Amino acid sequence: MSLLLVTCQPPDQTLEQEALMQRRLSDRLEKYRFDEMAKCKLDLLEEASFVADSILRVTHPIKIEIDTIIRPPKPDKPSKPGFTRPTDSVALKPIIEGDSVGL
Repeated sequence: MSLLLVTCQPPDQTLEQEALMQRRLSDRLEKYRFDEMAKCKLDLLEEASFVADSILRVTHPIKIEIDTIIRPPKPDKPSKPGFTRPTDSVALKPIIEGDSVGL
């Protein structure tokens, strides 16, 4: 059905549609190129920063003689809990009744 509509349209309208499609295509291509260039610049800056850092480390070594990490203090001992032994209410008596020495 769309084939009939395209062929039945006047030639100047099809030319306008083609021009519009070409304009949209060129806009998308331009946006793609712009995005790729921005990504490429970021990658290039990251690589350049890495190389510059490496060069600085090789040419100007920094010797740190002081330990920069501070050791944390020892934690305090916890306080002893207030523990009291329960009072024994049972009277003590021998387990075996009688003379245990004669066995």
